[in-house]
Amino acid sequence: MKLKYHIAATVVVSGSLYLFFHSAAMFTSSLVTGIFIDLDHVIDYYRHTGINFRVRNFFEWCYNDHWDTLIIFLHSVELVLVLWVVTLSCKFNYILFGAAIGMSQHLVLDIIFNGYKVYVFSYFFTYRVLKAFKKEHIIRERC
Repeated sequence: MKLKYHIAATVVVSGSLYLFFHSAAMFTSSLVTGIFIDLDHVIDYYRHTGINFRVRNFFEWCYNDHWDTLIIFLHSVELVLVLWVVTLSCKFNYILFGAAIGMSQHLVLDIIFNGYKVYVFSYFFTYRVLKAFKKEHIIRERC
């Protein structure tokens, strides 16, 4: 899913949380995790290209799959599940709850809107590890 759509969806989800819970902390943690989960793409970009960051090149690299391996450790069903376990096992915490919502909605939207292109199992970090993070196990072949 493209960044601009993640930003729009995250603003709507985070704004709804604010309207319901009246918590700036929850709004902020949802907003930050819902958008900045994508920073793991920057780490992979640097792994492949070195210190040569240009915004246009970065988005071209991401959207056109110019990579051989992809770690994206934050895009992990396991990580989101651990966050939910921690969140639900603690006394209610606005920041943790907002972070869990933000990461969850980001990952769910990626799974839904990238499903035509990305194997669903590739959202499991364990699967990516077992497949050595290789592109052919993450991205479906294009016709």
